[in-house]
Amino acid sequence: MKRITLLILLFYAGPLWAQCPYGEISLTTQAQVDAFKATYPNCQDLNGALMIQGSDIVSLDSLSEILSIKGSLDIKG
Repeated sequence: MKRITLLILLFYAGPLWAQCPYGEISLTTQAQVDAFKATYPNCQDLNGALMIQGSDIVSLDSLSEILSIKGSLDIKG
């Protein structure tokens, strides 16, 4: 019985670990941009807005998996 319960929990909770963040996302440093892909490895469709603003941001390669943004996209600086 414990194994069945564990399998059910893993089946339903597994997709939660890879989901995209919800709401407004603000990336203000290159480290935050770089960490996005590691934190959300299967994130392709953002449900909120994405704001990228920071004087040290020089590469957006870590965001290359994003296919759509349902909110606004702001890139400043």
